[in-house]
Amino acid sequence: MKKIIGILLVAMVCVAPLLVTACAETTTATTAVNWSTLLTQIVVWGIGALAAVAAWALKKYVYPWFLSAVIPWLKTHNLVTVAELAVKYAEAELGRYTGTEKWKLAIALMQAKGFDVDSDEVIAALKAAWETLDLDQIEAGIKTASTSTENTSEVTNA
Repeated sequence: MKKIIGILLVAMVCVAPLLVTACAETTTATTAVNWSTLLTQIVVWGIGALAAVAAWALKKYVYPWFLSAVIPWLKTHNLVTVAELAVKYAEAELGRYTGTEKWKLAIALMQAKGFDVDSDEVIAALKAAWETLDLDQIEAGIKTASTSTENTSEVTNA
């Protein structure tokens, strides 16, 4: 970090005399150097230097955090969402009392979306989505608790 700031400061010190010379060549002997143009150029170079340091800091500190924390969270969130959609679709397509067929349809949908259906994460996400749907149906009065438990054990054995 200190090296980068040092290099930027040296570059600015080297560029400043060039700017003064450029401004002096365009003026006549009776007019003074346009200090507003010179100051503007120095500020522009300073902002560029700060942007370069900010980009370096983002790459060094934020990007690794993004890869290690955000990307896995997005994958897990996507898995849960797709599992919920697959279970709801299977329920809507096949109706009640077809637990094994619904499970196979949900697995097929997950596989069609590119998920590894043999992994424990996919199976766990589908079971969690299935239980959530069962609880929602029990709460709505569509199912009873005993029917839900029998269906779940039937599916997990399939």
